[in-house]
Amino acid sequence: MNEDTNKNKGTDDYMEASDSNEVNNDVVLDEEEGDYLKVVKKLREKLKSCELEKQQYLEGWQRAKADYINAKKLEEKNLSELEPLIKERLLSELLPVADNFDMAFANKEVWEKVDKNWRMGVEGIYSSLLNTFSSFGLLPIGKVGDKFNPEEYQAVTTIPVEEKENDDIVVDILQKGYKFRNKVIRPCKVRVSVYKN
Repeated sequence: MNEDTNKNKGTDDYMEASDSNEVNNDVVLDEEEGDYLKVVKKLREKLKSCELEKQQYLEGWQRAKADYINAKKLEEKNLSELEPLIKERLLSELLPVADNFDMAFANKEVWEKVDKNWRMGVEGIYSSLLNTFSSFGLLPIGKVGDKFNPEEYQAVTTIPVEEKENDDIVVDILQKGYKFRNKVIRPCKVRVSVYKN
């Protein structure tokens, strides 16, 4: 057993020695010739080549890092611009749901006849929907008695009035309007008073 171990050990030593000779073969040959200047010259050339290669890798890595940072900033900018549009679209899709609640509550006589517990549940759902709207920055606009503003209101019908001071006043709201981040996403549909001589 010891003999086998010694044989293996000898083989291992030989392999290590031959490997190191392969790596430094150029150097050993030159040393044998006694020309140390050639060895130093070759090593300097190799060092120069390695430094140049290192510099190229470093510059490439720095460019890649800068490109990554720029791409990340661009993606964040695009997302920040896209996020309000997505929210606006989603909230706009939910507006008909709020309209259905408003229509259900509009006929007070019929609404009061509905079972009290059921009515409270539906009103709670509506309240949650409006709170969600508010938390996203969607706010209702329009009030009876306001001066008509074409940026926020859409006149569906008019009512003639005798008094000049009551001209262009919102008399009735037919459908709620909404603003999202100070932008009207749906004007309020209203009935407006019009002064006629």
